Amino acid sequence: MMDYSWMTDEMMGFCELKTDRLFSALTPEQYALYIQGAMKIGQQVYSRFMGKNLKEIMEKDGVSIAIRKEKQDGQFPQLQSQMIYEKKEKRLEIFEPVLREMVQTLQNIGFPIEYEQFADMHIAHEFYHFYEMSRDQRTGELLPAVHYKTFFLPARKGFIVSSSEIAAHYFTRLYCNLKFHPKILDYVYLLQCENSNEGSVVELFQTAQKMTDMFSGAANDRKWEDA
Repeated sequence: MMDYSWMTDEMMGFCELKTDRLFSALTPEQYALYIQGAMKIGQQVYSRFMGKNLKEIMEKDGVSIAIRKEKQDGQFPQLQSQMIYEKKEKRLEIFEPVLREMVQTLQNIGFPIEYEQFADMHIAHEFYHFYEMSRDQRTGELLPAVHYKTFFLPARKGFIVSSSEIAAHYFTRLYCNLKFHPKILDYVYLLQCENSNEGSVVELFQTAQKMTDMFSGAANDRKWEDA
């Protein structure tokens, strides 16, 4: 399997940030603000809930935890888990067949992951979103707004939605005491799929390394290579 040990938390944060609809409105100098800012918020939430039973906290709030036995049709990548938090319905859904398929694929290439650990990671990740929703305040709203322009309209203001995912991943890493960033598993699995584009993933990682080395001031000789 490929060596991902050189992938930093900030690099994975950049990969997430790059999916944001407002990414093009950011300057390279702003990347650190949103990546490290979201990670700091994730760490603060971890400090509050460190060692606590996340399931019990959610269930006390009325959230039911449902283990789904089917997949969501027509999606790629397949939905792994989701948090539904509405007035009439509060539910955390984990799609067991998807997680088991991913675990088997990862184990086949030597990645040390078990289903129970993977499920716990998803519970922690969705707990972070539960925390946001129960407070009615998303992570992006805690970070500076982004000013952007659209055709024929005056400048507008928006929030970096992907900061929620950056924070949730980092919260999960800390709470589950992981030696790797959770997002890495998605990319490792994706690269094993027949319809994956390895070139685009490699290019994304290389860009992430370049950008995060730039704002960290710690450029080094890390290379993408097969182990």
